[in-house]
Amino acid sequence: MTLESIYYMTQIVAVGLILVSLVAIYLQQRKDHALARAETVKDLTKSGMGYFNALVNEPRTLDSVRVCLQDYVSATPREQMDFIKFTQYAVLIAEQAYFMEQEKLLPGSGLQRHIAFPLAILNTPGGRQIWQLGKNSFSDEIRILLDKQLSENGHNIPPVWEIIPALGADLVNTDPQPIAKN
Repeated sequence: MTLESIYYMTQIVAVGLILVSLVAIYLQQRKDHALARAETVKDLTKSGMGYFNALVNEPRTLDSVRVCLQDYVSATPREQMDFIKFTQYAVLIAEQAYFMEQEKLLPGSGLQRHIAFPLAILNTPGGRQIWQLGKNSFSDEIRILLDKQLSENGHNIPPVWEIIPALGADLVNTDPQPIAKN
């Protein structure tokens, strides 16, 4: 065996080792991506659960939300502030889910699951009022997505009191109307 043939053999082995390394890196990245997806879903679920627990465990906030779901404009400033926080948090979770879906970190229908609740809030009389007043404080992407869903599917989106009955047990106006496109 000549030095030249040994040189070529070592080059072949080196190329083979490089290919094996690239495959190992690819497999590790897939594993890391799957872990990131799982962590993302866990974090969003944990945020949502904390959000619901805070609402249920705070009667004053629950009452404020119930009042503002019907008519945000005529509510007291304290009730309006509680409702703003309630609505803003729901939309921010949806916004986070939207951007995570863009990064392919949410599985399947993860985005639809996370926008369903804010859509149900916004598809109430008070929700429509606050959305018109504050929607420009969110990213263009989530604002456009929610506006589109509300205008195209508003008649199919149940109001929030159908999801959480405690929010609307004695509400009078339960006929949702789609939000018109801007």
